[in-house]
Amino acid sequence: GIRLHPRPRESAAFTVLEAPDIPSVRNEIGFMSSPGDLERLQSPRWRARAARALAEGIAQWDAVDAIR
Repeated sequence: GIRLHPRPRESAAFTVLEAPDIPSVRNEIGFMSSPGDLERLQSPRWRARAARALAEGIAQWDAVDAIR
């Protein structure tokens, strides 16, 4: 599975995240400055797994949101 950062940053000065009328999600899956992250980011297989995990997470959120 995909590991989550133990201490996620909960704020940033990104316009898309500050606009109340624009639904948005920002996620970081790695940092190019980290040798381990860079190796994973360069792996087509790892990127495919990360993309699937993101898609599954969005689908699960959508299913829960549809019930509300």
